[in-house]
Amino acid sequence: MNIFYLFYFFVSNGIKTFRTAAVGSYNGESEAVRQIREDMMHNTASDSERLRRDWKNISRDVRISYNKLTVPNG
Repeated sequence: MNIFYLFYFFVSNGIKTFRTAAVGSYNGESEAVRQIREDMMHNTASDSERLRRDWKNISRDVRISYNKLTVPNG
């Protein structure tokens, strides 16, 4: 019974999608895509600045983790 329901859901979803696309009201851009596009277009920091900031953050995290491991065991 579950297989029939899934098949029915798949076919009905395909028909609805095709109908909205045929009418021209199909929105192919999801919220996640809009957010990524906005981040890419409106980001003021250059790539080198972001890489430098990421490097500093990673270094800090590694240093904190290393200190947590060595201080109790050292």
